[in-house]
Amino acid sequence: MGSRKQQCAVHGCPELIAPTMWRHHMSLHAKGLLPGSVPVNWLNEHGLFQCLDCNNLVAESHRSSHQVKCTHIVHIDSESPISMPCNADSESSLSFESLPLFEDICKLPCPTIHHVPSKARPALARALSTCLRSILHENTEDSWKKLFMLPKSLVSSPKRRGRHHKPCSIERLCDQWLKGEYHLLWQRAASLTNGKFRQRQQENNEIKVKNSVALAREGLLGKACQALISAGIAPNNNETWKLIQSKHPKGPPPIPPAPSSPPIPILSKDFNIAMVLRFFPKSTACGPSGLHIQHLLDTAEVPLQFPISSSLRDIVNLLASGKVPVSVSRHLAGGSLTALVKGKPGFPPDIRPIAVGEALRRLTGKCLCAVLKSTASEFFAPFQFGVACPAGAEKVIHGLRHCIEEHWEEEDFVVLKIDMCNAFNLVSRQALLDECAFHFPDLLPWASWCYGQQPLLQHPLGTSELVSAIATDEDTAKLLFHAWYLDDGVVAGPKQSVLHALAIIQELGPPLGLVINPSKCELYSQNDMSVFSSQMKQSNMPHLEILGSPIGDTIFCANVVSQKCAQASQLLSQIEEVGSVDPQVALLLLRMCGAFCKMVHLARSTPPSLVAEGFRYFDNDVRHCFASCTGVDTSDDAWEQAQLSLSRGGFGLRRLSKHSPACYIASVCMSGLFSAPQQHLLQSIDDFNHCIPPSKAISFESLTNTPSSQKALSGELEDELFRQLLSKSSVPDRARLLSVSSPHASAWLSVVPFPGLNLHLEPAEFQAAIQWWLGIGVAHGSLCPHCPHALDPLGHHALTCKHGGDVVNRHNRLQDVFAESCRRACIGVQVEAGSGLGRDEHHTRPADVLATNWMLGKPAAFLILLSHLPLNSSTLHEASVTAGSAAHATEARKHQANDVKCAELGWVSIPVVVETYGCWGTEAKWALSQLASRLAVRLNSPKSTTTASLYGRLSITLVRANVRALLSRAISLDGF
Repeated sequence: MGSRKQQCAVHGCPELIAPTMWRHHMSLHAKGLLPGSVPVNWLNEHGLFQCLDCNNLVAESHRSSHQVKCTHIVHIDSESPISMPCNADSESSLSFESLPLFEDICKLPCPTIHHVPSKARPALARALSTCLRSILHENTEDSWKKLFMLPKSLVSSPKRRGRHHKPCSIERLCDQWLKGEYHLLWQRAASLTNGKFRQRQQENNEIKVKNSVALAREGLLGKACQALISAGIAPNNNETWKLIQSKHPKGPPPIPPAPSSPPIPILSKDFNIAMVLRFFPKSTACGPSGLHIQHLLDTAEVPLQFPISSSLRDIVNLLASGKVPVSVSRHLAGGSLTALVKGKPGFPPDIRPIAVGEALRRLTGKCLCAVLKSTASEFFAPFQFGVACPAGAEKVIHGLRHCIEEHWEEEDFVVLKIDMCNAFNLVSRQALLDECAFHFPDLLPWASWCYGQQPLLQHPLGTSELVSAIATDEDTAKLLFHAWYLDDGVVAGPKQSVLHALAIIQELGPPLGLVINPSKCELYSQNDMSVFSSQMKQSNMPHLEILGSPIGDTIFCANVVSQKCAQASQLLSQIEEVGSVDPQVALLLLRMCGAFCKMVHLARSTPPSLVAEGFRYFDNDVRHCFASCTGVDTSDDAWEQAQLSLSRGGFGLRRLSKHSPACYIASVCMSGLFSAPQQHLLQSIDDFNHCIPPSKAISFESLTNTPSSQKALSGELEDELFRQLLSKSSVPDRARLLSVSSPHASAWLSVVPFPGLNLHLEPAEFQAAIQWWLGIGVAHGSLCPHCPHALDPLGHHALTCKHGGDVVNRHNRLQDVFAESCRRACIGVQVEAGSGLGRDEHHTRPADVLATNWMLGKPAAFLILLSHLPLNSSTLHEASVTAGSAAHATEARKHQANDVKCAELGWVSIPVVVETYGCWGTEAKWALSQLASRLAVRLNSPKSTTTASLYGRLSITLVRANVRALLSRAISLDGF
């Protein structure tokens, strides 16, 4: 154009335009703000095109992305109406006469939020209730399409945040939905994505730690650990797609057998479907539609004319009857497919496909399992231990170990482990439906509806059809052992019997879709095995691993345990990295996922005498991880306390080598396989009895008459460990140990550390709390900066010093949490009520929190009180003998001082007393129990959940105030 002004290219426009203003000026013509239209030849010359929807001038290179994001009106915000995106040449563009196709709904890569905000739950519940009732009344394909569209249309996750990208509120979207504007809402959802699945980049360790902390703060501890050690998702390329197709081969659909009788509703009207919803883990993912189980939970508690729970029950009955349109089954019975990286270094690359089904299909399956569990248990026993069989894997392990130890020296004794090729994807659905029709006719309509068609598995690379899914003989009756855990089987006995069993499987298995993979089968015998396939792995020693547990001699079992401990140490090392970012999250992950619970299956299924050395090494690794996470190096006595359960004042980091005999004994008792004494069991009983008082010793006969659970046996063991710890502690330490081991004192260690709910401690605060809780010295003779008194090693003065404002601040924080909890329970409260009332000339305040509608028509005056344990007093000595004595003494004093004045005012005086270490007084526990009951009714939650939440908030508030009092006095803490 040159550097001088030139005449505008629009006919009739007299303006002279500078080169830098050409684009802006022509845009004004395009938008109609100036007369005249932009010439097509000028657009072609400058590589631009004019959008017919918004009239903006856009570069040709940005045409496709603009057509996704373009809107007729302004950008969507919380006050603007819903706008329609421009997608001129999309095959799935919507008309106002029809809804989008199921395929387009499922393929749209629009993530949805996991939790629905509390303010938006009533609006979403009304919209969801409308969809569910429409399905129940019409049961058409369009009514199901609306349900599939609802999550992505109303609760989609905002693509970007900030003041220029303020998302539209869920309430406004729900209002648009109730007005029937489904097309506009769906096009808005399409505008939030570019129509493509984003390929996740390779994550470095820093990103893994960051993601893990974020997941743990949401309470998704399992996913947090997976984020630390996962190899990641397979890349979206041709190799991955070929592997997916190889694991999901195509084939003809089955022919469902005719039902013997008309279907009847399986769920009765009193069936508690909300309880089934709570059985799902918090980390349950959503299917292709984006509907989470948590969405159903969040809306089920909303009071409506047509409650969500009753509608869901009717929907489950409708699905179980198989009366839903067949066109819906391919999508509702399908799922989203994720390919995870699988394999070890040095082996060919492989994937592990993970399919996540739709929430309603999974809910229906879980409800039917709950109703038919006893029937299924009777049918699958005694050979299938993977379905409706508690501790089924342990029963298989114990039975096989006992069989090998008794018969290994016998002639022709053979053990065969059987592996099937891709069993879950290749098993014949025709055989499944035929067996279901014969044995479970009530389930046939549901099974036929799910598997009669070919469900679709959605993956970013494409869609795969799920063509497959999930049987006496005289010789096989001689088998000494025969058990299956889902598709993993093991047979043991004389060679000919095992050969005959193998021949039966090879003959009858392929028509059922069950094909043996010889290269992964394992054969064990000290006799000639040439009659078996040479492709099978063969060994003349009884050293094998079954369902994650070793069977063999001490050396073999020790090697297997060492390998598993090394694998577990990878997680421990990653948790140490989390500790450098958030030690509170790291300790929670260590206790719940990385320590004792990580190896408990191995401890329950393996005799302790075979793996004791490996367990001791693992205990040392746990102690090292704890020190690295928290920055606190503990003494032996402090570590003994940390190894106790939370209910006994510890951190739940149980010593595996100490508890393994209790684990093994409980598992063997639960299996019920042994009627006579067995060597490993007797040895475990002796090891356990050495750790407890003689008066509580157990025997094989006592276990036979009254089987003991692991909880009971470990409880006896911890009681003795706690008694030993008390016996060698000083008077102040005994008082501390009794206080921290009182009910609910350790609630602060169980809370999900979510900063938004004020449940999170800063790293310095958490480190100080750990040291203070374990009784590690927190001061070394220095003087208090707020008064002339000396600071004691355990911080008693710092917590009771009335100078500096820490005592008042702690009281006020507890008072605020208690008052807010009362308000959430719909209890009217007044804070600091009654000052200056009554005959008391000192005008004392009889109520920190006055509940105006507490019980029996009388208000309750709650006094929030902190009870301390001075270093030199009779109270301290009494507290070192009886837990809670200081709190009980404080309650008595306050009743004496306050009851008369409360009686004059017509109030009930209730002192809510808590000791500094978290031991609650008797009346406080009663009051909090009543408050938790009201919260449970108000929030439609189990009382156990609201009780844990209430004590957790109060406990974390107390601990935070305590450690801030310690830190404010510049106490010299170990590790700071």
